[in-house]
Amino acid sequence: MGKMQWKMLAAMAVGAAVTYGAMQAQQTVQAQRTPALTALDYAEIQQLANRYPYLIPTCDGEGYADLYADDGVFVDLWSNNGVKEGGIRWQGRDKLMEAAGSGILECRKSGLINYFATNHVITPLPDGTAKGTVYTLSGGAYGDPDVIKKNDPYEDIYVKTPKGWKFKQRAHVRDKARTTGVFTDGVYPMGDPRGVGKPDNRKRKAGK
Repeated sequence: MGKMQWKMLAAMAVGAAVTYGAMQAQQTVQAQRTPALTALDYAEIQQLANRYPYLIPTCDGEGYADLYADDGVFVDLWSNNGVKEGGIRWQGRDKLMEAAGSGILECRKSGLINYFATNHVITPLPDGTAKGTVYTLSGGAYGDPDVIKKNDPYEDIYVKTPKGWKFKQRAHVRDKARTTGVFTDGVYPMGDPRGVGKPDNRKRKAGK
């Protein structure tokens, strides 16, 4: 091997070492800038996610909206329309109650708690919020309520408020590993012109 080739190899090795060192330094600075979560923070965030399955099946819109920050939003990225449009958003207390099947709507849900939050992963972010992923398991596989199936995950952003940890955003998304499945077309918030003429079996309460 000639001297020129050795010089080129040496230069490449030095460049790789410098790049690796810079990446390590950047990761260290990033870690130093990210506020640590306490054990209580983790517990409160987990309880937030654990309460969620108790409220949706019972149309408890007030309790559901209480899980969110004042500017919190639920995003449907699971239904066909939600995926097609990059997310259907439900923001503000009234719309969050509606998303839970309450508020201005007649409750048309069973009231049975039939799904569970599992595999909850929480990661602190540099701005003081945290992100998380929660998978759900539910009964009903093969039409049998006693057979458990895996559902698609929620991807969350949590924010600490004077009233404790809340959802800043919760998005129901399709499992990226899912290649097939049966998905609903999805619905829009009441009054959204995109929902006009589309199937929607929700009913307003009398006088609403």
